Amino acid sequence: MAPARFRYALEPAALQRQWTLDALLLELSECNVALRQRHDEHGQVLAQLAEGRADWLAMSAPGQLLQVDRQRRLAGYLEQRQRTAAALAQACDALAQQREQIIAQIGAAQRAVDAVLAHKDQARAVFFKARLSSEFKQADDQWNVLQTVRSTDGDEY
Repeated sequence: MAPARFRYALEPAALQRQWTLDALLLELSECNVALRQRHDEHGQVLAQLAEGRADWLAMSAPGQLLQVDRQRRLAGYLEQRQRTAAALAQACDALAQQREQIIAQIGAAQRAVDAVLAHKDQARAVFFKARLSSEFKQADDQWNVLQTVRSTDGDEY
């Protein structure tokens, strides 16, 4: 008779917890990508804003001709870039908060997976201990039967 294989009764629950963890890790990866993109966009807008301010200062330098139309357009551009930079900074903050929430969920999910794996290891150890005990008992019973047969037959091997 072939020895019984170990089968973990809570394997579906363990798989479900692992899938939940995997989904959260994917969500974290997507959030990190979105955060990086927003951060890069914010950096570009800040660079554009710095260039615009440098142009403003260059136009306002002594000895320059007063170009009202150009100053009006540049002021509008600077104001629009400032609003865009503020919106991107808010988006970065919101994504950073979302990222922190996902990280907290990942921690909880990882603890749940670890608990199931620890339980599985304990169950496996109990199973193998019981199986070894059963095998030792069978071997002992066979030895006792063999000794009984030898003693009644009188055959010495």
